[in-house]
Amino acid sequence: MDVKVARKLELVVAVAGHRWDRIDRRHEPRLAEAVAACLAGIDRAAMGVSVSMLTGLAEGADQVAASVMPPQWGLIAVLPMLREDYERHLLEHSTGDPAEAIGRLRRLLRRRGVRVIDANLGSPEAGYLSIQSQILKAADLMLVIWDGEASAGQGGTTDTVVRALAREIPVLWIHTDQDRVPALQRVTAASDQGAEISEILKPSEMEKLVAGLVVE
Repeated sequence: MDVKVARKLELVVAVAGHRWDRIDRRHEPRLAEAVAACLAGIDRAAMGVSVSMLTGLAEGADQVAASVMPPQWGLIAVLPMLREDYERHLLEHSTGDPAEAIGRLRRLLRRRGVRVIDANLGSPEAGYLSIQSQILKAADLMLVIWDGEASAGQGGTTDTVVRALAREIPVLWIHTDQDRVPALQRVTAASDQGAEISEILKPSEMEKLVAGLVVE
């Protein structure tokens, strides 16, 4: 007797990562190339299942990833505050070029079919924790663009990795320094001091991992 295999209706790939204060801008082209290759591999392995990226669209890693994701993917933008407030926040607190960050944000939010969730929780800190909560609640898979170092605090990239692993969400890792660590890795253990156990992940291994996630 044939066994019917049910597939998920949507695979949600969450992205977390550093802003420009912890990414060398000289690495951006190679970083974007590595992220694009990883996302393309995820798309192939999804076997026709709809894929969406879930991200806070912060300057740096989030915006780089969203800019190179496959065009047919959906985008779920979880913003830390109302959009108008977020633009003002970027203007005042950007770690890179504020105009560039705001311009990228606007272009990404104009994507067809984008779903936007605005947090309006009274402070940026509460908003960033809301993003983390949404990611941990909805993600099937997490991609982190990370230096692998100690946590910058609750709600930061390292803290998010630790909490994702505790929920058994697979964590793929692209190192922020693509000149030094050019391979895709999978993190299997981390603490607030950073990555503790990780392994190089071949494209075929990554695609096998993703293929297993789309089957319910």
